[in-house]
Amino acid sequence: MKASISSRTKLIEAGLPEGAAYFVLAPRTRWATKAWDDTRFGEAAKKIIKMTGLHAVIAGSAHDKASLDALAASIGAKAVNAAGLLDLAELREAMRKAAFAVTVDSGPMHIAASVGTRVAALFGPTAPWRTGPYGKGHTVIRKKLTCSPCFKKTCSDPRCMRDIMVEDVVEAVKKLWPENSGDRG
Repeated sequence: MKASISSRTKLIEAGLPEGAAYFVLAPRTRWATKAWDDTRFGEAAKKIIKMTGLHAVIAGSAHDKASLDALAASIGAKAVNAAGLLDLAELREAMRKAAFAVTVDSGPMHIAASVGTRVAALFGPTAPWRTGPYGKGHTVIRKKLTCSPCFKKTCSDPRCMRDIMVEDVVEAVKKLWPENSGDRG
């Protein structure tokens, strides 16, 4: 199983302690309107780490590396930036071994759900009943606004994502954590 060995090895080389349990944080998306603020992602990750004791593995593309380095630094010692390090097969394996994933509506969200990893997914302009994480055990975080879902890639007032608070994400993770603790790999 090359992907399994390779993904764990790459995560260790990126700073994940050998044998450490982790969750995946996937904060990037192609639509600006589906993005959530990095400061809030950092605050949520710190609270999740404190609550669970897990490390945070931050997933993203090589294009996102610099901004996700800054996010990892804001989170602290238990954050590992894996942006650009894992190919899709390796990301799939890393997701499979994660305790859970915290994501926006994105490809990594679907990868996590496809391997049975529970997801706390932040939704704004898109409809979770159409594009949400497939399967059971996931938690969708969304504000019920009259303008959402709008399916717009640009918006002058993206309240649907801005109104999601750090505590909303932490509460969603609390629903996932008791039944899904520890490293699954």
